[in-house]
Amino acid sequence: MFALRLSRGAAVVATIALLCAVAVGLASSTSSARTDEEGRFQLRADISARFISTWVSETLARERTVATAELSGKTASPDAFKNINESFGFQAAVLLDNLGEVLDVSPDRGDLIGRTIAPQYPHLTAAESGRPAVSNLAMSAAQGLPVVGFATPYNTPFGLRVYSGAYQLGSTPLADYIANAIPLPGHRAFLIDANGVVLTSSFSLSDGSAHKLTTVDRPLATVLASGASHGTFSDTGGDWYFSTLSVAGTPWHIAVSVPASTLYSPVSGAIFWTTWGLFALFCAGVGAGLLLLFRYIDRRRDLAALNGE
Repeated sequence: MFALRLSRGAAVVATIALLCAVAVGLASSTSSARTDEEGRFQLRADISARFISTWVSETLARERTVATAELSGKTASPDAFKNINESFGFQAAVLLDNLGEVLDVSPDRGDLIGRTIAPQYPHLTAAESGRPAVSNLAMSAAQGLPVVGFATPYNTPFGLRVYSGAYQLGSTPLADYIANAIPLPGHRAFLIDANGVVLTSSFSLSDGSAHKLTTVDRPLATVLASGASHGTFSDTGGDWYFSTLSVAGTPWHIAVSVPASTLYSPVSGAIFWTTWGLFALFCAGVGAGLLLLFRYIDRRRDLAALNGE
């Protein structure tokens, strides 16, 4: 009798160990699936950062090509300057000569002609040293509009010149791209400069003023200030997952976030509960099968005992 109880105990322990192993495997699979969702989200952020970097570099390259062709004369043509600005769709632009003095400016500001303004704008200073550069959000020289400047140096027979056009990024196709960069409902996306100012975002923000991320999305701004590149943070209504990356060739970075419930929905919704529900049914089935096996053994033992009598 003792041996029989011992064998039954061993069977129960073995069965429990097997079920625990299966449960651990399922839990590991769920955790791995969540990690995969995070990886895909980070990949989308990386693709967005690369796209923006490419757009910036192509804009600077086109500026250099066009300026070299149209603005290399001894006296730069005002009509050519105006046409270039309009073709790019710039809200503001400036042309500097080899001494760093203003040759032309848009919108028109005659009082700026001949003045040296580069020291007020780091991206113009960089371009004067021969390096194409983009700015953080800055106020345009002519009208004080909050814009982002794209400054490119180019060589002429009369020395190095700098052409810099400026956009309010919210009015460019880049704004539409940012708004739709992450194909998940409820996502937030921001292009942010080195000073924490939002250049464009998935929100509708006025182009007429500067918006700090701390006022637009304080929880995200707080977690970015910690230096984390991805992870979770809490906001009103629940947890969010975020990812942020630098945009190569610029002082900017992109930050995207999404409700954690949305990100993990493929592995935590119906599929998740169905999987664990089936496991629960499997456990019940194994338990029932083990019980039936024990009853069968008991009946065989009782029958053998009766036959022996």
